[in-house]
Amino acid sequence: MLHGHLEEMAINQPSAEISEQKLSTSSLPNSLPFAYAGTWRCETTVVDSGVSTILPGQKSVSEISFKHSPDGRTIASFSQPGWTEAEASQVSFSTDKARVDRTNYYWADGVQGAWAARSRDDFTRVSDTQMISKSYIDQYIDGQYVGRYRTTSVLTRVSDADGMCKTLK
Repeated sequence: MLHGHLEEMAINQPSAEISEQKLSTSSLPNSLPFAYAGTWRCETTVVDSGVSTILPGQKSVSEISFKHSPDGRTIASFSQPGWTEAEASQVSFSTDKARVDRTNYYWADGVQGAWAARSRDDFTRVSDTQMISKSYIDQYIDGQYVGRYRTTSVLTRVSDADGMCKTLK
């Protein structure tokens, strides 16, 4: 039989309300900087490619929505036609720099084989209305590595009413 005493200890619970100032200066795990919040139009240019179907100079436009989750984290939602995000992790390095590692699958009509992409996107906020992202993407078809390509993107903040997701509905 054990002998001793029982001590009750209170565990500090995080406040349900997290101030914007605290979030903008502190680093939450698996979160992007607080100041990223909003809708951003992303104009991407391929700068180098080891994938035969993706050529340097090729351009595309997409949209990224950065949102605050109930637990105070800032997370990204990418809108790229045909692509579905499977998993993502994010990390902030400062109030302006962050990285997102993600895996996506392509489900568009008529595609041959199962396409997947793993990407690493390094974001730098240069002003309240502009960010730059440098990325590399590893492409897979039917589980086989096809090659890597690199992109540079210019992100411009747009109002939520002007975002592509609103106009597509």
